[in-house]
Amino acid sequence: FCSNLVFENIPEIVRIHTKKCILDTLCCGLFGSTAAEGKAVVSALIEMGELKGKSSIWGTHYKANSAYAALANGVMVQSLTMDDFHHQSIVHPGSVCVPTAFALAEMLKASDGKSLLTAIVAGYETCIRVGLAVSPSTRIRGHHPVGICGPFGAAAAAGKLLKLNLEQQISAFGNAGSQGAGLMSAQFGFMTQRLHAGKANHSGILSAFLARNNFWGTYNILEAKYGGFCRTFADETRIERVTKELGEKFETLAVALRPYACAASVCTSVDAIKALRNELGNVADVDSIVVRCNESITLHCGWEYKPDNVIAAQMNIPYGVAVTLLHGDAGPSQYTEEMIRNPKIVKLASRVKVLHDPSLDEKGQSHSYYVHVQINT
Repeated sequence: FCSNLVFENIPEIVRIHTKKCILDTLCCGLFGSTAAEGKAVVSALIEMGELKGKSSIWGTHYKANSAYAALANGVMVQSLTMDDFHHQSIVHPGSVCVPTAFALAEMLKASDGKSLLTAIVAGYETCIRVGLAVSPSTRIRGHHPVGICGPFGAAAAAGKLLKLNLEQQISAFGNAGSQGAGLMSAQFGFMTQRLHAGKANHSGILSAFLARNNFWGTYNILEAKYGGFCRTFADETRIERVTKELGEKFETLAVALRPYACAASVCTSVDAIKALRNELGNVADVDSIVVRCNESITLHCGWEYKPDNVIAAQMNIPYGVAVTLLHGDAGPSQYTEEMIRNPKIVKLASRVKVLHDPSLDEKGQSHSYYVHVQINT
């Protein structure tokens, strides 16, 4: 599919939506260049002597080789926690496809807008479909989907721009799949959480260049019975979803632009609170708030809130609920070092309970972000 994909075979509606995703990703990256983790990754590359190349590091005057530029930009995109997401695969495709495609297109110079967009669509379709095969099981086990599935998307985007043939593209996927990594423990306030997307970009580009130079990757990386991607990363897999309706149904159209500066798993609780807020009247009347969700979201975002840092707050439902109820939104202004320690928000967050509701697991992955929110006065 990736080797044969051409611009003319991408439906116009998919092209339009992809352009929106590209703009969204670039904006997130530019904002992320001002964040602490964005500045840190640039400083590290300077110290490592890696700022030699033709690919831009967004929001700066620096250039690096394509792999490291894409790594830095991927970190920056995730730093705002507003980049796009595909809810059934639990993957953030923009963060692992757009930085790769831009870095390589800038380096190659021969690339045009059509080839850039085609590469990004190939990347989106690939990492999303790999994510569909292993989610939500892989996140429940503690793996970060963007980190383990992202290298496939980056390898697809890179492969298109490097014009890999079929055998080379297969090898690129084989090389990329073995580099997939990302542990969910990073979400509890550590910058490592941002590194997962950055490293996925780096791995995808490296994998494609290796394949083009006859470095042969595992040809059955997804389906291998021993050590294959699906069997290794998930207890429950649906590998048939990787190729189901491939080329006919574009999963790219199901990619959402995140409305809040928090984990996608927090967004529906924020939506519910915004709706209930209009009915509540006085916030002082709140006795408790109960949020019921499936196992994956409970593990991901349902832990007791304690003010630590912005990254942890962005991943936390109690904080997102409390700040929205008090301030009416959960945008970048609500996720600052000062705001996350606000005594009123912290006190209200302590009244939020997140409970696992097994009946929501039964709704399946198509309803994975479904939550039930109740305010008791």
